[in-house]
Amino acid sequence: MRIYLQKRGYAEPQVGDIIQYNTKVTKVSEPVAKDIFKLTFKDDTVVYTSKDQVWTYYGYGYGGIRREFTTTFEEFYRKASLKDLTTTNYDFPALTAPYNFTDTKPIIHPLLAGYISASSIRTKINARYLNELYRLFNLPQCSFVAKKRLIEYMKKYWWKADKFNPKTVFIPDEIKYGSITCRKSFLHGLFLNTGKADNGKNKIILRTVSKVFADDLIWLIKSMGSRARKRKCPNSVHSWMVTIELNDAIFYTTSGKLRNSLVNYEDGTVYLKRLRSIQYVGQRYWSEIYTTGPYANKDFVLVRGDLFGKSEKDKDTRV
Repeated sequence: MRIYLQKRGYAEPQVGDIIQYNTKVTKVSEPVAKDIFKLTFKDDTVVYTSKDQVWTYYGYGYGGIRREFTTTFEEFYRKASLKDLTTTNYDFPALTAPYNFTDTKPIIHPLLAGYISASSIRTKINARYLNELYRLFNLPQCSFVAKKRLIEYMKKYWWKADKFNPKTVFIPDEIKYGSITCRKSFLHGLFLNTGKADNGKNKIILRTVSKVFADDLIWLIKSMGSRARKRKCPNSVHSWMVTIELNDAIFYTTSGKLRNSLVNYEDGTVYLKRLRSIQYVGQRYWSEIYTTGPYANKDFVLVRGDLFGKSEKDKDTRV
C-alpha cells in the first residue's frame, strides 16, 4: 500500500493510498469539465474547489450564533456572496497537528542542520565558524566521519565553488519532508541560535536575507500545524522578517531564554483560516479524489477531497 506524500510536483494519488491520519483514497474520478472556484484566505493561502466538493467551515447561523457547517461549496456560495465576505467572518479549519511525512535520513543530525541554518541566514560560514561548531556540539569526539558529513552537507546545499551566499540558503527537502521528530529537531536547533519572542504575544520573530529560506520556513511551520508570515524588514529592503505563531509542537522546540520569554503561552491553540475572497475561475477539466475523511492539502488546509488540473490549456496544474 502506498503512502501518499505531498512533495513538489504533487503526484496524483491512487485508490487505496494512505494520505494522513489513516485517511484512504476511495475514488479518483475521470477528468470532466467543472465550474472551478478559487478561495483566497487572509494568510495568502489559495485553494481551488468544484461546486460539489464538501467543505467544513465556521460561520454564523440563526440568531447570530457562531457554529460549524458542513456543506457542498455550491450551498456555501449561495449563502455567502462576495459582498457578504467583506462584512461576515467565514473561517476554514487549518491543520492543527503536525503532518506525518515518512522518515528521511538527513546527511547530518537535523538539530545541527537547524543551528547551521540560523547562522547561515545572518553570518558568513567559514573554517573558523566550523571549528567553533565542532567544539559546541562536541564533534571532535565524534570522529572524522562527523566532520566530513558536516562539510558534505554544507557543500551539497549552500557552498557553490567554495563560496557561500546567505541569500540562497534554503531548507533541504530531506528536512522539510522528514518525520515530525526530524522537523522538531531542526526547529530546536534553529531557535537555539536565532529568534526572539514578540513581546509576550506567543510569537517568535526571526530575520533572514534569504527569501527562499523564509518561504521554506513558513511551509515547514504550516506542516507542523501552525501559522507563519513574512514581510520586508522596515530598516532593510534586503532582509525578511518571519513571524511564527506557536502551537504545542513548536513551543516545545524552544528552550532557555527564548522559552522563558514566552510566558503567556497556552496549550491547545487551534488555528482557523479567515476567508478573504472567492473568484470564479471558469470551466476546467478536472479529476477529483474522494477520501474516507478530511486531510490536509498542499497548503495544509483541511479538505475532504482535492482537485488536479487536466485541462488542455494547463495539463500539469496541481491544486
